[in-house]
Amino acid sequence: MRPPGPANPIQELMALHAMGRFAEMEARARAAIRTASSSAILHEMLGIALCAQRRFEEALGSLRKAAVRQPQDAQFHENLALCQRQLKQYEAAAESLRKSLQLRPASVETLAALGSVLRLLRRTEEAEVVLRQALALAPRHLQVLCVLGNVLCELRNDAEAETCYRTAVALDPANPVALANFGNVLMSTGRRAEACAAAAGALKAIGAINPGAASEACDLAMIAASVLARAEQYAAAAQVYLQVARARKSLADALSAYSTMRQVCAWEITADTDAQCRGRRFSQGELDAISPFTSTMMATMTAPQQLDVARNYSQRFGRPPPPDLGPRASRPPFDGFVPPQAGEGNKAGGTPAVPGREAARLGSGRDRIRVGYVSGDLREHAFSRLALPVFENHDRARFEVFGYGYAAPTQDDLRSRVEGAFDRLVSLHGLSDAAAAQRIAADACDVVVDGTGWTTGTRSQILRFRPAPVQVQWLGYPGTLGAPWCDYIVADKVLIRPGEEQFYAEKIIRMPFTYQPNGAREQAGDRGSRAEHGLPGEALVFCSFNQAYKITPDVFDTWMQLLTQVERSVLWLLGLSQEMQEALRREAQSRGIPGERLVFAPPAANDRHLARLTQADLALDCFPYGSHTTGSDALWAGVPLIGLAGDTFASRVSASILAAAGLADLVTTSLAEYRALALRYASDRRLLAQLKARVAECRTSPLFDFKRFTRDLEKAYAAVVERSRDGLAPDHIAVS
Repeated sequence: MRPPGPANPIQELMALHAMGRFAEMEARARAAIRTASSSAILHEMLGIALCAQRRFEEALGSLRKAAVRQPQDAQFHENLALCQRQLKQYEAAAESLRKSLQLRPASVETLAALGSVLRLLRRTEEAEVVLRQALALAPRHLQVLCVLGNVLCELRNDAEAETCYRTAVALDPANPVALANFGNVLMSTGRRAEACAAAAGALKAIGAINPGAASEACDLAMIAASVLARAEQYAAAAQVYLQVARARKSLADALSAYSTMRQVCAWEITADTDAQCRGRRFSQGELDAISPFTSTMMATMTAPQQLDVARNYSQRFGRPPPPDLGPRASRPPFDGFVPPQAGEGNKAGGTPAVPGREAARLGSGRDRIRVGYVSGDLREHAFSRLALPVFENHDRARFEVFGYGYAAPTQDDLRSRVEGAFDRLVSLHGLSDAAAAQRIAADACDVVVDGTGWTTGTRSQILRFRPAPVQVQWLGYPGTLGAPWCDYIVADKVLIRPGEEQFYAEKIIRMPFTYQPNGAREQAGDRGSRAEHGLPGEALVFCSFNQAYKITPDVFDTWMQLLTQVERSVLWLLGLSQEMQEALRREAQSRGIPGERLVFAPPAANDRHLARLTQADLALDCFPYGSHTTGSDALWAGVPLIGLAGDTFASRVSASILAAAGLADLVTTSLAEYRALALRYASDRRLLAQLKARVAECRTSPLFDFKRFTRDLEKAYAAVVERSRDGLAPDHIAVS
């Protein structure tokens, strides 16, 4: 502020502000305005006093009066913008900041504020341009470095983002903003140990989150906790989330923490969150807090709510480039586009033009359909285990098959097979989203298939640049992406019933049996004795090898009822962490079941797991996120699966695979029916033996006929490509 004249009360107001006596400052400003109502700076000081008391709605009018009465003062526009930002009036804040920049174009603080607001508006490319201008003026400006780093992370320009954060941390090694976000980008690039160290540093700098803690401190603690959770340090992350929950009791915070709380089986907390979400119309802040993947595991979340969540999530990556509405053949010819090298991004910050991929195809004389599979899971992962037989068995006379992997390359046996399954496997690791899309477009694919969706490590947003004329999602994510750039989702008539199309942003490709491909599994070595696996020799062994986040208190109650009703029975579970095992044993004991009747299997290589799985008698589904690969693994091992189906994609996968296996009679639709059916087979060993004989025969069912599955999927690809070439919009496809 400019110094006032000697008779002006401004100095007194500024002194009160410096001392933190904001209520007195407000009263003194109001008194001064009564005698000098036209003074812009008095209205400004009143607005500042109200903002300091977090009364932003009241402050807005005063700050607006100041800017109107003295429009040539850049600071008035900037302070108005800061208040508008607090009220989430981001468009208005951006306009105010641009007015300030017209008067003070070289203000680094104003450029930083504008870049931050544009990021909140999800106009990330614009934000990058503005922040690079600020960085050019002040290369060591801490706020600019941190906000630019965040923008570059969202554009998946991880290398430059890391440079920004490293510089920021070097400038201020104890800065929690820099440390928390540095941990986030390190986690995105797979450096867990460094990421966790940065997150721990941020939490140390923030200190204990006590009730009444500043909102900014809570926000930073949530970022640091999310880094720990992604590194599978769930217990440590949960402790931070609990501190924040006590500090500000926000549903948005509870939604952000939900999946971690499920990993540590903190059911009392997640049940409360579920109850709040039943039938809820979410605020924007709550929508922003829910990841689509989290929505699939919430018992009260409906398919329409999941669509809202997914649509909101897809919008965070900014506006996709305008669609090409003209004839595809009219595009300029392909002229030898050279893809950028790893690490290159969109230096100018704008949306890049994707090369003329369709013209390349149409002009090449190529008859085969070119399919590109885009995923972060082309490695030892359930997606690749299921999809590998499809990759290997595509009809090469009719299809060219490309793989595009964006995770860091790994060295494992499955990865080696994946590499050999494609005509070409291209690494997108280290490329920005725009550069990755350009690289895919350079191969002129007719259709690209997203095999990861909104799961861990996703970069599905690469496809927003439309690198192919037809874009499909399949297998990796159990629900709609809600994204305008995804044309189709591969499903079947069990997963998405007729009449439910409205709950999906994509058009539906319905496979004739199931959406899940399954080839022969390898079972290495002897299955061992029950004793070697900690199982009683004569016990009835229930099993559920699902991850901890899939287990809900309602399902666990049913499991404990079964253990009560079936003498000499045990429940065999996957013991991923000590915290999870201790939590489940406590839950069992609270229901009258000794903790030793829960047997935990250590993680094992897939082939060895399949061998030991044959020791189980009856597999039990989870709900609402049911058994997927774990379900088809059980059936391959000859273990019957009692399925539990609901109203969402994730809750019907077990029903889909059981139907394809000829075992639809094992699908239930309520917990009571589920328990009764499991109890029926568990109580009658002769009946169970007959069921196991039926399950053994399902290896010859459509569920495990991967060659037939591949031919059916190829029919789907041919149909959607033909529609595209004929200039027709995507539409539902039923493969027969």
